[in-house]
Amino acid sequence: MAKGLKLEFKGNDTTDKADLSMKYSLPQATVTADVDISNFSSAKASVCSGHGPISAGASLDLKIAKSSIESTVCGLGVGYTLDNTGFVGFRTSKNFNSYSLCFDYTRLKDVTVAGLLTYSASKPSAVLAAQYMCNPKTIIKAKASSEGSLGLSVKQSFEKKLSIVGSAEVPKSLNAIKFGLNATLG
Repeated sequence: MAKGLKLEFKGNDTTDKADLSMKYSLPQATVTADVDISNFSSAKASVCSGHGPISAGASLDLKIAKSSIESTVCGLGVGYTLDNTGFVGFRTSKNFNSYSLCFDYTRLKDVTVAGLLTYSASKPSAVLAAQYMCNPKTIIKAKASSEGSLGLSVKQSFEKKLSIVGSAEVPKSLNAIKFGLNATLG
C-alpha cells in the first residue's frame, strides 16, 4: 500500500450497509473518498491543500440510482490564516447555491471570537461566538444566532481528568429554554 494511504471498511450486517473510506495524505494535499460498496448508491470525495497561510479545498457528493448519477453536489472553499491573529474563510456549497464566510480572532489574551455568516436563498443566517479562558481549568463560551437564540456554557476541569460542563440555551420565544449538565471522567 502507498505511504500515506489509509483505508477503512465500515460494515453492518443488520442494515446491509458497507462503506469503504480512503484518506491519502501527501505533503502537498490530502484526498479523501467514501464509497457505498454494498449498494453503490453514493460516493463522496474531497481534496484540500495549502501553502503558507493559504488553504483551499473542493468536495463532490454523488447519489447513484439504477447505475446512473441521480444528483451531484459540489463545494469549494478557500481560507487565509493571519499570523497570530486569526483566520478568514469563504466556502460555497450546494452547487454554488449557498455561501459562507467564517472568521476567528485570537489576538486577545485568553479570548477567542468567531463568526459564521451564511447566505442561501432559503435561509440566510449568522452566528457569533466567543470563548474566554478564565484560568487553565475554567472556560466560558457564549453564542448568539440571527434566529434569536443565545447559548452559554461553563466548563470546569478537575484533577484525575474529570470535567463538568453546565450549559443553557435560550430561544427568542423564551418558550423552550434548555439546560444541560455533563460530566466526563477519563
